[in-house]
Parts: sequence; structure tokens; C-alpha cells
Amino acid sequence: MRPGGAKAKGNLFESQVAKKLGIWYYNDENALARVPTSGAMGTVRGEDFVEQGDIRQVAHHERPFPFSVECKHHAEIQIAPFLLGNEKCKLARFWQQCLRDAVKQELMPMLVFKQNRGTAYVCLLAPMDMESTPREYMLGRRHLIVTLEEFCNEGIEQVR
Repeated sequence: MRPGGAKAKGNLFESQVAKKLGIWYYNDENALARVPTSGAMGTVRGEDFVEQGDIRQVAHHERPFPFSVECKHHAEIQIAPFLLGNEKCKLARFWQQCLRDAVKQELMPMLVFKQNRGTAYVCLLAPMDMESTPREYMLGRRHLIVTLEEFCNEGIEQVR
């Protein structure tokens, strides 16, 4: 990849995700936008800075967006090791970053990820069920992974 290509790819992906989620949640493609310095602002300004993650709300402030969104577009991302509990795989590291940011902002975590020339996916905490333990949820080990298209077309109605 040419110099700066990965950053441009990530910026474009974040903008596309912001537009799709804005249409899904607000019926307004301009309601959400990528954070200008992406997730770096939270660490640049210190741990107490509230704007973390890759997407921020820029309109419709009367209806706060309930998610802290982390976007990742990498050459290769494998889902199976993550679902099998491998805490050292790339996707697990992305999810842990997403969880940390969401907790700091008191929002629900949403990881949107894509592999080169692949489909974009959304990873959320799965709804609580009788077989899950609170510890599994605290560790972020119960997941719901769907395509971004499916999520935006069908969404999770109870969130809207």
C-alpha cells in the first residue's frame, strides 16, 4: 500500500459508516460524522476527554446517539478466533478498545469492521439470555455480529 493509503482507507470507511448509521438512526446522512482525528482525540487530550471512538453526533442533539462506534478496516480480519474466545486475535483487541471507549462515555459499544474487498460487519453485545452470566457480559464475551447492511436495514428496533 502506498504511504498514507491505510489512513485514507480508514477515513473513507469511517465516513461511509457515519453516513449509513445516520440514515439508519436519524434518517439523515449528515447527523453523524467521523471524528476529525478519529479515535486519537481521547488519548491526545487525556483519559477524561469525552469524545472517543470514530463517529460523533453533529445534529439532532435532542435525541442522543446511544453508541460509541469504533471502525476498523484492515487487510485481514478473522471472525472465527474471536467467536471461539481467542482474546489475543485482532478482532478481540478491537472489541476491547471499543468496550473501553463505550464505558468511558456511558454508551453502548458498536464495532464496525471490514476486511479488504469484504463485507462490513457490526459487532454488538448480544441481548442477555438465561445461559449468559453477568461476568460474560462485563468481559464483552457475548456478541451479535451482523452485516452493516443487515443492521441498517433491519436494525435493532428497541434501540431506535
